[in-house]
Amino acid sequence: MVNATISPRPITANGTTQYTITLTASDPNGGNNIGSLYAHINLQGPNSGTNRGYIGWDVTRAAPAVFPNWTSFKAGSTPAGCTGSGRAAINSGSGDQYINIISCSAPSVVGNTRVINIVVTFNTNFTTPTTNNTISGYVRDFTGLQDTPAWNAFGTFDLAGSNTLTLLSSSNPSLTNQNVTFTGNAPANCAGTWWQWWVDGIQTTTVDTSNTLTPSYTRTWTTAGSHTVQFRGWNRGPCYTPTVRTSNIVTQVINPGVTTYSVSGNIYIDIDGSKTKNGSEVNYVANPSDISIDGAASTFNNGTYTFGNLASGKHTVQYFTETER
Repeated sequence: MVNATISPRPITANGTTQYTITLTASDPNGGNNIGSLYAHINLQGPNSGTNRGYIGWDVTRAAPAVFPNWTSFKAGSTPAGCTGSGRAAINSGSGDQYINIISCSAPSVVGNTRVINIVVTFNTNFTTPTTNNTISGYVRDFTGLQDTPAWNAFGTFDLAGSNTLTLLSSSNPSLTNQNVTFTGNAPANCAGTWWQWWVDGIQTTTVDTSNTLTPSYTRTWTTAGSHTVQFRGWNRGPCYTPTVRTSNIVTQVINPGVTTYSVSGNIYIDIDGSKTKNGSEVNYVANPSDISIDGAASTFNNGTYTFGNLASGKHTVQYFTETER
């Protein structure tokens, strides 16, 4: 049984940045009975057939013999001797123009398990597929035994920047009772994806089915604290399946806000002396009205007034007649 992984991820295909493909296999007859381990990029998975390299390690055949099941090595390449034991090489064809081997190591076998690390780079012509490149693994022992099925698909990797979902906050930190808008940005290859918003690690009911690449979400918190916000592919689209894409997590800080109040009223002639505007009593609109609140005067028309941005507490509103101006 074999497992194949690559790290770190995602991949920058620039011909120099190095990545390690790790092949781990076990054999009931002992790890030393494992003679060949192979990794093939896009042999299987959603990008099957878009081959981006077929590499392997072998200890069963001495140089210059070709590895089992291979016909030749990548043109112009020489199998690399591995630290520990064996050789690593690139098979001819199968996307050999996209990948290079830098080094390899075969640490000591532990029980039934053997691990091979092959360090590679990817060339600049590796521009697609941008997502879900699949690594398949194959193992063969000295007697020719292999897994059933022989090849098995394992992890996937993307090209750097190809699936990055970014999220920004309109104001961070913000205040209680203040709207905060979060704006996401997804790359073009996510077109057709629906999005869902997650707050504090909990899936919300807010979804965006418009196929936009710039989804947005507005939230107001009434109490101070810290919250996390993220958007993810949801239900359909290339950034939902086969792998759900997630944005960075924004930690939104909410500070206590200052609650303000307002005072509104009418200037009118109290015909019946009830101190309540009623019946035929209408606003006094003959002249602008001078009204003060806490000693600060303002002029209002149409017999109405509003004072805003007031702190909590007692306030004094006073009206001046024309003769008192």
